[in-house]
Amino acid sequence: MRVAAFALLLAAVSQLAVAAEVQVTLVPQPGARDCLGDGRLVATPEELSGSAKKVEIPLQPDAVQYTLPLGGSRLWRIQMERKSCWTSTLLVDAGVEGAVTLPLYRTGTIGGELSTPARTSLSGLSGTVFLRKSDRSPPQETGDRVECTFDALKWSCEVPSALLDVRLDLPGFADVYWWDVTAAAGETVRLAPQALRQGASIAGWVRDSGGNPLVSARVVATPLEVESASLTRRQTVAKTNARGFFQLTGLSAGQYRVVSHAEHYSPALIAAVTTRDGEAVTWPRAITHVPHAAMELTLEPPVTVDGQPWTVELIERVPIDLTSKPARAQTATAEGRWVKQRLPATVYTLEVSDPRGSVLERREVDLSAGGKTVLLVSVQHILVPGQLLVADEPLEADIHFYDQSGKTVTVSSANDGTFTAAFPRPGSWTPTVMFPPGRTGARVEGETVVVPEERAPGFALEVRLPGGRIRGTVTGPQGPPERAVVHVTRGGRLVTQQMTGEDGVFDLIGLRAGTYAVDAEGKSGTTEIPVVVELERDEASTVKLVLAPSLTIEGTVTAPNGMPASGAVIRVSLDGGSSWLKTVSDMRGRFRYSVPSGAREISLAVLTYAYPSVVLRVPVEAGIPIDISLPPSGGILRLRGAPRALVRSANAVVPFHVLYFPEPFGAYGGGVHLAAGTYEVCAPAASGRECRSVTVTPGGEHTADFSKTENAAPEDV
Repeated sequence: MRVAAFALLLAAVSQLAVAAEVQVTLVPQPGARDCLGDGRLVATPEELSGSAKKVEIPLQPDAVQYTLPLGGSRLWRIQMERKSCWTSTLLVDAGVEGAVTLPLYRTGTIGGELSTPARTSLSGLSGTVFLRKSDRSPPQETGDRVECTFDALKWSCEVPSALLDVRLDLPGFADVYWWDVTAAAGETVRLAPQALRQGASIAGWVRDSGGNPLVSARVVATPLEVESASLTRRQTVAKTNARGFFQLTGLSAGQYRVVSHAEHYSPALIAAVTTRDGEAVTWPRAITHVPHAAMELTLEPPVTVDGQPWTVELIERVPIDLTSKPARAQTATAEGRWVKQRLPATVYTLEVSDPRGSVLERREVDLSAGGKTVLLVSVQHILVPGQLLVADEPLEADIHFYDQSGKTVTVSSANDGTFTAAFPRPGSWTPTVMFPPGRTGARVEGETVVVPEERAPGFALEVRLPGGRIRGTVTGPQGPPERAVVHVTRGGRLVTQQMTGEDGVFDLIGLRAGTYAVDAEGKSGTTEIPVVVELERDEASTVKLVLAPSLTIEGTVTAPNGMPASGAVIRVSLDGGSSWLKTVSDMRGRFRYSVPSGAREISLAVLTYAYPSVVLRVPVEAGIPIDISLPPSGGILRLRGAPRALVRSANAVVPFHVLYFPEPFGAYGGGVHLAAGTYEVCAPAASGRECRSVTVTPGGEHTADFSKTENAAPEDV
C-alpha cells in the first residue's frame, strides 16, 4: 500500500515538474492592430503524451497579453491563427521560459512563374518558402516556413507584410532566392521569373573577419575525387552578390571542396561538403576571409655543419587552391633568416632541409588567423656513417630514411656502398632505396635501422636489401627496344616499378622470395598478359617483355536514377585480379582505358562516394561499350583477424584493399561498401587458404571473421 502511494506521489511530482504558465505578448506590427480578435492563440505539444493536450485561447480585441497553461510536456509550439494575419511559430520550453513575444503581421501574397529545362509541370510537387528577416545580419537558417500552392509552373503563397528574404524550396531542384521582398497587406506581388536548375546545389555566405559581406568573391567547388588533369573542367564557379551570398548549382552527388577567393584577402576553404542527388545544401556558417599570412623564421644554427645555408619549405596541410603550383623550397640567408609574404592563411607543415635534401626539422605551423608570425627553430643533426648492401654486395644508390614524425634523411652511397647521413635525432629509421640513382630509379623499402643515442667508436649503420632481382628488356611489337614503365606486383599490390631508358633495360632489386607479376606499358602498347616470375631467396631472374598494340575500351557509369556517375573510380585488372590500375569517369560518367589487343576479358571494380562498389568481369569486344549501373543500396563488409584477403564475386576476384574508397582516407581497419549479394572472402592461412561466404544485405554490416585462423604472411595473398 505504501509503495502504491509513493508511486502516485512521484507521478504527481513529475506532472508538476512540467506544468507551467507561459505569458505570451502579441506585438502588432504597422497595420496589424485589427488582427487582434476573431482569431486564436494555439499551443501544440512537441511530444504528444496522455497528459499533454493542445491549448487554444480566443483572441480578444485590443488584448495583447495572454497566459497559456502548459502541462504534460516541456516543449511547445506556439503561434497565432487568423485569416489574413500571421505570426512566427515559436518553440518554447515551458520549464524554462515564462514569457515570450510574438510579432503580429498582416499578410500579403507573393508569387511568380518558374521554368524548368524540359518545361515540365510542377503540379503535385511540394514547395516551401523559407522567410528570413532582411536585416543584412550574418546568415541564420532559422527563418519561418510558409507553405505555397502550385499550378503548373505558377506558384503563390501568403506571407507576412514585412521586408523579407525569400527562399523557395522544391525537391529535386536548387533553391530559388529573392532578396528584400515586401508585400503590403492585401497586396499581391509578382516576383521576377526564375529558372529551376536540376541536380544538387551548395549555397552560403561569404564574410570578412568583421562579419561584413564580401561582394564578387569567386567561389569554386571541386569534386574531391577529381584527377589533376581534368581539374578545371570539373569545377563549378559562382560569384557572391551584394549580400555576400553564393549558390553553386548543377552538381552531381558526391563530396566537394569549396574555396572562396576575395580580392585583398587570403582564400578561404571548406574542406568537404557532401551532396546527394537533387539535394540543396545551405552551409550553416559564413565562409570567413582573413588577411594574408606572413612568416619570419630564424634558424639556429644559421648554417649546416659544412657551412651551407638551410632550405626551408612551407607545405599546406590541406591545399587551398589546387590549380596553383606548389610553392618551391627556398634557401635561408647565411644568418639563418627566412621570410615569406602573402601566404594563404591556413595550417602548414614547416620543413627545414640540408643541401642533400634531408629533412632535419618538421613541425606544424598554424597561420590560419592571418597576419605575421615570427618563429625561432633549433635544428639538430647527428652525422652517422653507413653502408648499403644487396645480399652481401655493395650498392651505389640514393637512400631516403623516414621516421614516424615525417622527417627524412637523404644520402647517396658510393661504389663501395658507403655513405654518411645527418640524422636529426636518434631512434628508428626506415630506408627506401632508389636504384639506379636518379629520379627514374625503382623504390625499394629496406628493414628499419636504429641510430642509438650512445654510439660506440666506429659505429656504422648497415642497410641490407634482399638479394632477389628481376631484370630484362622491353621491346616493341616489331622487336626494337622501347622506353616503357615496368610494374612488379604481388597479390594485387604494386611492389615496385621503374622507367626504362631508350634501350628498354630495367633492373629491379631488393625482392624477397615469392611469386611476382611483371608487365610493361609503353608508347606502342602494353604487355598482353603479365609475366609470372617465381623467385627463390637471393635469386635473379631475367625476363623479356614484348609490347602489343593497344585496344581502347569505353564505357559509362550511371547512378541508380540514371544520371551520369561522374568521378567514379574504375579499377581495371587484365590478369584475373593479380594487378590493378585505375581510371576515372568524366562529367558524363564516361571512361576509357587501353588494353592489349589480345585481351579477351577484364575485371572491373567501380567505386564512388555515394553508392556501393560493384565488382564484375566483362568480355572485351572492339566497338562495344561497357555500361555499368550502380546499385541504390548495399552493405559494409569488414575483415577480422586477417591483414589481407581476396573477395570473389561471381567470376571476378579482387583483393580487399582494392575496394577501399576514397584512396587517401582508406584504412585497413575499416570496411568496404559493397553492392548487395553473396561474396566469398579468402585469407591466407598457415595450412593454405581459408574462405568464408558472406551475404551482404542493404544497410547491413557484415564481418568475415578469421580471428581463429593461424595466419600466413600478408604477402601470401
